[in-house]
Amino acid sequence: MKKTSSQKRQTPISEHRFFFASSLMCLTVALIGFGPGFVHAVTTDITAVPLRIHLHGAVMMAWLLLFVQQARLVKRHSVRLHKRMGKLSVVLFSMVIISDVVISLNSLTKVVPPHIDTLINNLFSLQVVAVLLALTFYSMAIYATRSDLSAHKRYMLILAILFLEAAFARMQYLPGLNFLDNGVVMAHVYHSLLFAPLIVYDLSQQKRLHPATVKGLTIIIVGKGFTLWAWDNPAWLTFANHIEGYILPFWPAM
Repeated sequence: MKKTSSQKRQTPISEHRFFFASSLMCLTVALIGFGPGFVHAVTTDITAVPLRIHLHGAVMMAWLLLFVQQARLVKRHSVRLHKRMGKLSVVLFSMVIISDVVISLNSLTKVVPPHIDTLINNLFSLQVVAVLLALTFYSMAIYATRSDLSAHKRYMLILAILFLEAAFARMQYLPGLNFLDNGVVMAHVYHSLLFAPLIVYDLSQQKRLHPATVKGLTIIIVGKGFTLWAWDNPAWLTFANHIEGYILPFWPAM
């Protein structure tokens, strides 16, 4: 039988090294974004930050560490162990999504001043899109394991980068990054820079973008485009208020 699938071909060592390096990049950005806040909470009053936030952070960091380890295992050709640990990835990913939904809905139902309430409704659009895209990319990555491992790697990397959008929300020291004054545009600009290494790698190795990269970036652009439309949009703010009003009677105060 003629071997035509990308799963059958010999994967270049440079590809393993690139995706391992990219996983370390994702972990570094997460530490830069979330690390200072965690250290501040630990060194001052850790109870000031709700337990659910700490749990979400712990699960998210565990998933990223596993992502790095999975890339390392592939780099070392430990494919069998990589596949076994993939089951743990499913569990951690599910916990990340559940905790993200809980935190998003809890923020939405908080009683805050009107201008802060508008900001929370705007940020809710980012959270909704992030959850939907995360489910999409993880599903695509799992499906790609059947026939296209190169696509699987790209979808997993794009997923990891997608999770880092919240890290930039903590980097208010970056020029122009202020949600109250400048909205979400600069946050998208900084976050989008993380996709540059994948684009450069594809172009340098294949002289074109890998189909999975094209598909993934197209989905990301659509998602970011929606959040740009939703930001301060009366239709979205009304929708968010309706969601808040619907869940408030059933949502426990946290």
